[in-house]
Amino acid sequence: MSKENVLAKAEQESANPEILQAEEIKAELDRIEQILIKREESFSGPLPHPEHFKKYNQIVPGSANRLLKMTEDDLKHIHTIQTSQMLIEKIATIGGLIAGWSIAVIALVGSGYLILENHDIAGTVLGTGTLTTLVGVFVYGRKSQNNSHK
Repeated sequence: MSKENVLAKAEQESANPEILQAEEIKAELDRIEQILIKREESFSGPLPHPEHFKKYNQIVPGSANRLLKMTEDDLKHIHTIQTSQMLIEKIATIGGLIAGWSIAVIALVGSGYLILENHDIAGTVLGTGTLTTLVGVFVYGRKSQNNSHK
């Protein structure tokens, strides 16, 4: 039954002393409406909502500082892990470049040696294969870099 219907019925029956007056019913309906109103908040971040944060400190004195310290320590830990991860990736990249170029130089020197020792076909195949592989890796690496920057 809607608010208006309840009010209309109360006004019609107001002659009956057992029935609440329309004003009393209206006041009761207003109270019920206020109870049914829902309040919803959303907050996102490493710390609780400022109002909740304040209440933590009221319940357990000093807990706000402890939460701040815990959050700061957690962020420092995350930054340390990220910094270490980037350093490891740089070392792996440099190590891969050094190993790749070392293998290429050894293969090209071996190719030259084979050609000088009258193993022309083997030396040519080794040298051509090495250079083709180097060019392929270089071109593929450039395409991968261009795709990752898009």
